[in-house]
Amino acid sequence: MEFSASKTNIDASFPEKERLKGKAEISELFEKGSFFYLKPFKIYFLEGSQNEFPRVLISVPKSRFSRASERNLLKRRIRESYRLSKASIIDRLSSNGINLKKIGFVYVEDRLFSFAYLMKTMADFSGSVKRSIKKRNA
Repeated sequence: MEFSASKTNIDASFPEKERLKGKAEISELFEKGSFFYLKPFKIYFLEGSQNEFPRVLISVPKSRFSRASERNLLKRRIRESYRLSKASIIDRLSSNGINLKKIGFVYVEDRLFSFAYLMKTMADFSGSVKRSIKKRNA
């Protein structure tokens, strides 16, 4: 699962192999990873080796939205915004020497945000990761 940081070489899809699944893998992200808040998310991340795509977890807790239809709508919006932003996220992180192994997007707000707002948040994601790593290493 190797990749090049060039935008043209990164497929704008979100296949099963890039999704974070399984109790052990998810536990590793929450236990060993770092996190920061970027409205409307609490974002967990775990750094890894250079030649792998990050595996991504998307979670919308039932405690925030009791209706499954609202949770599913948000998860679809988040997946699509990540899928469309994936190339630029990986490109920006790679150019800063940051390689993520796992990413977890946990929705923490109590209201639905638009797709446009989620796209803006994804655009801000790589800069926030960079700041979080600098703060942690300082």
